Amino acid sequence: GNTKLYLTDVDFSGFNEISLDFEKPENSQSYMRTTVAPDGSVYVLLTVIDYGTFKLPDYDDPNFDYEDFDYEAMNEAAEYSYTLYKLASDGSVISENPVTNVEKYSEDTENMVISVRDITACSDGNIILSLSGEKETYCIMNENGEITGKIDVGSDTHWINYFGNDSDGNVVCAGYGSNGEALEYIDIEAKKFSDDSVNVSLENSEISGINSISTGTGEYTLFTSTQTGLYGIDKDKKPVEIINWIDSDITGDSVRSVIGLEDGDFIVYLQDYTKN
Repeated sequence: GNTKLYLTDVDFSGFNEISLDFEKPENSQSYMRTTVAPDGSVYVLLTVIDYGTFKLPDYDDPNFDYEDFDYEAMNEAAEYSYTLYKLASDGSVISENPVTNVEKYSEDTENMVISVRDITACSDGNIILSLSGEKETYCIMNENGEITGKIDVGSDTHWINYFGNDSDGNVVCAGYGSNGEALEYIDIEAKKFSDDSVNVSLENSEISGINSISTGTGEYTLFTSTQTGLYGIDKDKKPVEIINWIDSDITGDSVRSVIGLEDGDFIVYLQDYTKN
């Protein structure tokens, strides 16, 4: 499939499609991953998958045989290319750079499809690249599309679901490890977790099932949404419940993104498959 990109304002008064000029082979697929930097710049990572002469499946064909189709041959025919775009807040393209050596930083991808699950812009101009393969890996990339290394998440980390920036410009991640769910800071320069003393302790807190993290406003440095509520992380790195989803019109499981506004309101993006 192909992804479309739109630009809107806080009031959702209109949706303007952003068109990126790129060469799309006839027998190919493409998708985009987007992120907004703290300075307002928008980064788009475009992945184009060229299958050459291999005939892609027609999933809309009622006679398509899902069981006998040769997906392995399809994956072997795929050639991946990546391009990083930097956009201004009005959608105009500031820069366009190829991203290379993605496969080099992926974990054992033999017979696996490499995909970019997510990208996250940091306040220092770097971008975190989350790569899905046999094992997920997390890389640092600059705005020129150069991958400068891989984040060492240690052997106790099972996976990281989300990255984000707090209001002080620090990079935070939410994930799971040997000790359960965690909310930890990343030292981007050292490409590893920060010292435990700066992390947010979730022990004895009500935070469970984090499904988004975003930059805080006012007295909070960070916002995190869970299945049951929206929490703010204060200056002392203590979680405080702001909204209880159970007592609201919003289902916490459907929350995918929360944007805190300066006036104290929030924009909440929901994705509820049961209601389309």
